[in-house]
Amino acid sequence: MNYIGSTYCTRFCLAVLPKTSYGENDSAFHCLLEKLSEDMSLVTSEGLLGPDGRKYWAAPIAMKGDWPFLAKAGQLQRSFHNQPKHGHAKKTKPCPGVCHLCEGGKPSIPFEDLSIFAEWQFHMGVIPPWDSIPNFILNCCRDVSYPETFLAPDPWHTWHLGEGRNFCSNAIALITSTMPQGNIDAKLDALYEKYRQYCRRNQRQTYASKFTKELFNVKGTEYPTGGWTKGNFTTSLMKFVEFYLHRHEKEFEPDSLFVKTALAARVINQVWSKLYAAPLWIPSWEAVAIAKRAFVFLDLYMSLASQAKQEGYLLYLVNAKAHMLSHIFRSMLWQADLNGVVLNPMVFGVQMEEDLVGKSCRLMRRVSPQVAVEKTLRRYLIAAADAWSKANMWNRI
Repeated sequence: MNYIGSTYCTRFCLAVLPKTSYGENDSAFHCLLEKLSEDMSLVTSEGLLGPDGRKYWAAPIAMKGDWPFLAKAGQLQRSFHNQPKHGHAKKTKPCPGVCHLCEGGKPSIPFEDLSIFAEWQFHMGVIPPWDSIPNFILNCCRDVSYPETFLAPDPWHTWHLGEGRNFCSNAIALITSTMPQGNIDAKLDALYEKYRQYCRRNQRQTYASKFTKELFNVKGTEYPTGGWTKGNFTTSLMKFVEFYLHRHEKEFEPDSLFVKTALAARVINQVWSKLYAAPLWIPSWEAVAIAKRAFVFLDLYMSLASQAKQEGYLLYLVNAKAHMLSHIFRSMLWQADLNGVVLNPMVFGVQMEEDLVGKSCRLMRRVSPQVAVEKTLRRYLIAAADAWSKANMWNRI
């Protein structure tokens, strides 16, 4: 899966761009993408001569990144930006759609349907999400029948920094509603102490020094949403939520929100554990088993959202990232129907790329803006050469 070792040794920094060059006027950003794609197209068609005298070819299969990046790069007219903010707000015009892969979100095509039978699956690849295909996709994409798929959703941002944060926050809100302590602050303090003890017993990092209303947005007047930026915090919280709910689920009715949340946490934790442990190419039978477990979670999530609404709780809002999760796991099922192996969707996660971006940004400190690009790339090359030497990679060339 290429998740091990220094990112200097497993990734390449091809270009850098100061933030001032891709703000309101993003022409430089799109020009850079086009030039990089032209280089990649040459490496695909003509190959590149290596230091060993052999010729190598590269085959771009996707562009990956968080959703704001994909929306900007693809100049998408359908993205999460179009997600309705208020369910009861007066709509001045129909929603154009919240997803570049399908028409989910348009009238009569609810993106909130996460089931295997969702209507939006029949509206994939029908209407393009842009006025014209961006040049960088034309240069790199080989599937001209469905070029939208070149912009691959990132499971890490979709779950660990997306729907996973929200699920944890909803679970925390549900747990605190059953605790005997007085106000919400006292309940969160008591719950954090249990979380801290759990992390210590299981040798996990806590990633937070305190549970607060702001961290989970548990104010009672809005849907809970996570406000942290560490994906590993989501993983630790999900493990704790599963542990805590499992210990207490016998105290509640079998069809209660509490018990359903416990089951949902257990199922989705199994899914991510299996995906991270799986190889790049997953045997079809195993991929189908993982994807079906994921749809058990998605069905539970829809059930939680519906039941919470019926019982008068502001819990389990279904948003565009939950919709994208359904795309990710549906793709695994479709690949399994066509091939003996399925590409592990974790290959499209960008946590390791963000590590390299962070390192490159730190190299940019104390550099004059006039020479920032050149100096950053030079410093990157020096740092990468040092990492390659320490990893004994020069001898492999």
